[in-house]
Amino acid sequence: MQGVDTVRDRPSPVLILGVAALTIHLLVPLLPIHGNGFQFFWSGIPASFLVRWVTDYLVARWSGAVALLFGVWMLRRGHTSVAAGVFVAIAVVVVGSLLNQLIPLPSVVVHSWRADIELGLDTIEATTLFVAASMALRHSS
Repeated sequence: MQGVDTVRDRPSPVLILGVAALTIHLLVPLLPIHGNGFQFFWSGIPASFLVRWVTDYLVARWSGAVALLFGVWMLRRGHTSVAAGVFVAIAVVVVGSLLNQLIPLPSVVVHSWRADIELGLDTIEATTLFVAASMALRHSS
């Protein structure tokens, strides 16, 4: 029977969660939510430092995306335990970044909605990675 959708043809939920986390990790640095006028984070940087600063920022933010891509690749090859380890490692880094943003702020400081969007997306990414790692470990045994 051609055209019949079987369970084997569909991507696994772990793979879907891993790709969703990878997408969030890639897109958060590019959101125009920084500055006063809904601008990109590099809008206030002087032109002489712009290329160097933007490159530095994106390499630092996207290094986790390279690791996530490796985890998704390992998952596709059937190495679910390795993929789960990569997902947990990146989730711990994201949670550390969240804590780094939240702890130094006094309780009287009101967050802007733009900072809340970034914190919310990072929280979603970390949760997605922890769930993906849990599901991958459950399926590996």
